[in-house]
Amino acid sequence: MVLDRDEDESARKLVLLPLMDGRPVEARTVVLNKAGEMLEAMESTPDSLGYSSLGLLQEREIPGMRVLALDGVVPSPEAIVRKEYPWYLTFGFVHAADAPQVVRDFVGFASGPEGRKLVEKNGYAKP
Repeated sequence: MVLDRDEDESARKLVLLPLMDGRPVEARTVVLNKAGEMLEAMESTPDSLGYSSLGLLQEREIPGMRVLALDGVVPSPEAIVRKEYPWYLTFGFVHAADAPQVVRDFVGFASGPEGRKLVEKNGYAKP
């Protein structure tokens, strides 16, 4: 069973479609709307194939869940930083120039040494 996200979902547009290189998903699919739903469906559907962030998979620690290697490379924060694993997303912060101080403080924290340590600790690639 192939598990997919709604066609308007950014995860599908940014992750699955580039990986499929323009080919349509032709297998029987179940469409899910949220990342948590995807993980729950992968956990409860034997032999299913779906996609999620590595950090979320590591956070949930789902027994029996296997992460696929692409081109022989197993995903890991280190492989992503070295640009060996081809399937990753880059996140960033954007705020208005006149954003409240609390917003600027949060962005400063998140992009500083302490925030970066938290990102790594939670299984995401070092920014």
